[in-house]
Parts: sequence; C-alpha cells; structure tokens
Amino acid sequence: MVKKNFTRRDFIGKTSAGVAAAVVSSGISPLGLNSDKRASPGADNGKYSAGTFALEVEKLPAEEPYEYHRRLSASPVHIYRRDKGAQQAKDEMAIHGKGWKLIYNREGSVIIRNAVIDFQDYLDKSHDIKVEVEENDSLINWNELNQSIVVGTPAQLRDAG
Repeated sequence: MVKKNFTRRDFIGKTSAGVAAAVVSSGISPLGLNSDKRASPGADNGKYSAGTFALEVEKLPAEEPYEYHRRLSASPVHIYRRDKGAQQAKDEMAIHGKGWKLIYNREGSVIIRNAVIDFQDYLDKSHDIKVEVEENDSLINWNELNQSIVVGTPAQLRDAG
C-alpha cells in the first residue's frame, strides 16, 4: 500500500465526502459518460462502507484542535495547482477559461450557494479559470445547458444519475 501524506482535511476534500450533487453540462449526454471506478481494497462496486472509510481516515495524521482555523487565517484557502503541461485525454473534458458558468437554484440552501462561491474561487485561484456564477429559478432543464457546471440537490437535478 502506498502511504500518502494527506491530512484528514485533504483526504475528505479529495473524496466525495460532503458533495451534494453536481453535473457538468457540456452538450454531452450524461448517459454517454463513463464512470471509471477502479477496484480498490475494501471497495464494493466503487463504494466504501462507513466502517472502511473511518478506518482509512484514522490512518491519517491527526490535527490539533482548531489547527484548520489557524491555517485558514494564516494562509490562502486555495493554492495554484494547475499543470500547464497536462494534455486532455480522449475520455476527458476540459473546462477552459472562457464561457463556462456555475449555475445553481437561487431557492436552494445557503450551503449550496457557499459551495458554488468556494468552487468559483478554487477554479480561479488554483487553475486560473474564470467562471461566472448564475442563479436560476429552476434547474429542470439542466441537461440543455452548455458549458455549465450545474449544482443542486438530487431533487433539483432529477434524472442526473
């Protein structure tokens, strides 16, 4: 097993923990997208049990109480991470710096709104990609949007998979 130097915060941030629902609408049918879930120890069809997840988190170095707050007050939340030499593979899509939008339902929760604003900041600071934020009254026609990352609850994104 390869040991990674992640903190618990990094691990949770790099996994799907805490994600509500998000779809990327680029004109590609979501039914045509392939989810490449590789076999992993403890995984059952790409899903982990709560116990297995907890065991993995326990392997990570512990943080002192409020260390996260001290780090946030002393350093930026997002740092530059873009690999300018990366090449897009055939089964990947790219979010280019122009014309993309983050769209969410204005009637949604403050948690979703904050996640959208944070993701906009992440794309800007970490990848130098500027995206507009757009509030919509409904996300029913999410699959008709182009160059859009649509964020909402499963109820707001029916049929998103």
